[in-house]
Amino acid sequence: HLIPVRDADYKFGESQMRRIIAGLMLRKPICLIGPMGCGKSTVFEQFNALLRQPAVRIQATAAMDTDYLFSSTILSEVNGTTVTRQQDGQLVGTRKNNVNIMIDEFTHFNEHISSDLNTFLEMTSDVRITSNGFSLEGNSNQVVKATKFQDVWLSSNTGGRSDSNGYHGNSELNASTMDRLLMIDVDYMNEKDEVKVFENKLGVNNWIGDTVKFMNLVRDCYKQGGITKSLSTRSGLDFLAYTALVGDVSVAFCDTILAKFEPEERQDVVAFFKTSMDIDLKVPEILMPQSMFE
Repeated sequence: HLIPVRDADYKFGESQMRRIIAGLMLRKPICLIGPMGCGKSTVFEQFNALLRQPAVRIQATAAMDTDYLFSSTILSEVNGTTVTRQQDGQLVGTRKNNVNIMIDEFTHFNEHISSDLNTFLEMTSDVRITSNGFSLEGNSNQVVKATKFQDVWLSSNTGGRSDSNGYHGNSELNASTMDRLLMIDVDYMNEKDEVKVFENKLGVNNWIGDTVKFMNLVRDCYKQGGITKSLSTRSGLDFLAYTALVGDVSVAFCDTILAKFEPEERQDVVAFFKTSMDIDLKVPEILMPQSMFE
């Protein structure tokens, strides 16, 4: 089924929850803005799990076109005769079936998607599918009715704001898109709350405090533009669970964390880890060839 699994340990911020509910009551798409790994997708999933609502996520890419997102014409054979029919795209299909949707990192879409996306974001208007997207007007028979039973969410590292914060991989949005959205900032948990989440999931563990400190060093570097990736709470949980499984901190660190970063960034990540953990870390040559740093 499409209803996300509820995490009993997950806690919403009071202000965050109030703003989400207000936006949905006003029939505004919710745009969650925050750095990589801060939990934007988790907010969407846990909100829908709490309400037991069906929900799906799609990851926006520049390669997505109107056929994939909205509708396409396909050929099929019926009783020996070739006929054409409309096939719903991801956005149209979820709206027709009252499934809530999150478009992850929607600023990755190509510019030619913008006008059709803006039409889709008109939550209270019926729209018509044309040969190349959506329209509020026209005589097409393919009408997609506005519905109060679907919520639309989006996420972005910057929300189309300028990249002065150092977040990577976003383009600026035009004003007409931003006007349609309720934009809610999301950030990493504070250290105390994140440690509590780790303890609820894993029990008391001597590595938890140091792991969270390491993750925050990586996050700060990411926010300043020093590296291109960050670490989520899930990343830290995976690292500690893998450490318990293999019994080797160095192996767990290399397999679950270091390998995710670009080769030229790994020296900084290793330095952050050593600063936080104060251990003798062994990194294989294949991950950090000495020739790169000579």
